[in-house]
Amino acid sequence: MPSARLALGLLTPFAAIAAALHSQPLVSKSAKEVGAYAPGLPDYTRAEIGAHATVKDRVWVSYRCGVYDITDFLEEHPGGPEKILMGAGGPVEPFWQIYQQHTKPNIAQMLETMRVGNVKQGEQAVHTTSQDPYADEPVRPPVFRVVSEKPFNAETPAELLGDSFLTPNDLFYVRNHLPTPLVDPADYRLEVDGVGLTPATYTLEQLQTLFPKHCQTVTFHCAGNRRTDMNNHRPVKGLDWQAGAIGNAEWCGARLMDVLRKSHFAGKGSHVEFQGMDMDPEGVPYAASVPLLTVQSTDALLAYEMNGVPLPRDHGYPVRAVVPGTVGARAVKWLQAVTVGEEECQGHWQQRDYKVWPSAVTMAETLHSPAPPLQQTPVQSAI
Repeated sequence: MPSARLALGLLTPFAAIAAALHSQPLVSKSAKEVGAYAPGLPDYTRAEIGAHATVKDRVWVSYRCGVYDITDFLEEHPGGPEKILMGAGGPVEPFWQIYQQHTKPNIAQMLETMRVGNVKQGEQAVHTTSQDPYADEPVRPPVFRVVSEKPFNAETPAELLGDSFLTPNDLFYVRNHLPTPLVDPADYRLEVDGVGLTPATYTLEQLQTLFPKHCQTVTFHCAGNRRTDMNNHRPVKGLDWQAGAIGNAEWCGARLMDVLRKSHFAGKGSHVEFQGMDMDPEGVPYAASVPLLTVQSTDALLAYEMNGVPLPRDHGYPVRAVVPGTVGARAVKWLQAVTVGEEECQGHWQQRDYKVWPSAVTMAETLHSPAPPLQQTPVQSAI
């Protein structure tokens, strides 16, 4: 089995199946297309497929008419076995409806290498939500170089980056992991709690009126910016960013430390976790954390303005975290909760993604690596 390559950036459920299996022959050569009925392979009922939901029983999933044994791939999965096990014993379609980059032909074809049978005829319908979770996305300008449609990810054309010190909002790169939330500002609430804090809940208006407005000019860039250049040295996995996943803006909002002090912050805790409103198919929100010392030393913001206007929806409306000098993956958008704790965030995007390893480390080894999460923005230049 070939070793998978070093990864930095987007790693999602059922992603990178090719990393461990691309050299294996297809099992179901009788299937005319991925997931099509394959004559000659056994048929299984939904109940039989559902009985294979643990490693002990072998983990099966279905896609269209196909049944697949993914057990041997679990430990190779870049997102870790716990993510891929969410679909154990059932169809992958509900997950792929969110992570639509996995419907690309090469990834779907790799799933076919694990084919063991067919879903019994008459039981092949999958009950998924009829509405596309990406049906209500914001309108984006055509100037972007799009690297992923669903979820939407796009970069600023490099030739425009130097034209203005502040990147215009409509040209600022977009990095989304999940469907873009649509938030009614009248219903918005931010919860603040944690070690030694008095829990509090704030409306958008309260954040704007109870705390002094503070503005900072801060540069964000995606952790995978210039991945195409990395690929020139060694193949890596993730979105195919060139040099435009970077932008500079003036962010205004309430200082996070002012908000914490109002909850009687007394210096306890080691990490600050941010939780967004963008959620995966299981209702788990995007979340990330930064060291408390970073928040205390950088004038971190709960930002509600970008370049003098309310945050655009793609950039976290109505409130996002802004932590100067920290990689964009920690600047959680559509912020719904801030928690001070003794441990860093235990979510997927903190523990299984956005880490950096020495070049000798393989993808399989990273799944069990104690490497710390990427925090500081690396210095780089593109000429």
